[in-house]
Amino acid sequence: MNQAIEDYLAGLFTAATLVPAPAVFTGTSAAVRTPESHAILVLADSIENIVGPLHRATVKILVSSPTDNRSQHAALAHAVKGIMEGALPAADGFHVGGFRTKANSTAVTDDDRWLTTIEGILGVDWTPVDNTP
Repeated sequence: MNQAIEDYLAGLFTAATLVPAPAVFTGTSAAVRTPESHAILVLADSIENIVGPLHRATVKILVSSPTDNRSQHAALAHAVKGIMEGALPAADGFHVGGFRTKANSTAVTDDDRWLTTIEGILGVDWTPVDNTP
């Protein structure tokens, strides 16, 4: 389940027209980030069953940018937060009820990168989605 949610969110960010265009990774990605690039890392830390097919996923999204342009990083982080707080489309295999932000912070890391962390709860309904016309 965690991988399905990470892949879903990574797909949202990859499909969005984000400026500057970031590389998007999931928690299980083996890809290597280019140091001077903007990047988004999506992690689905845990998934808790509430009742029946309804689940609560704890999600962490890390937006990382070089420190040479704070305004670009801020715009990218704001756009990612906007995507998460908007109406989220159904996924292949589950429905998404929405995202509630629990924490949002920005700092400079030891390797001279801006890092914004967006943490929250994603409502998930694992009732199969019927995509037939």
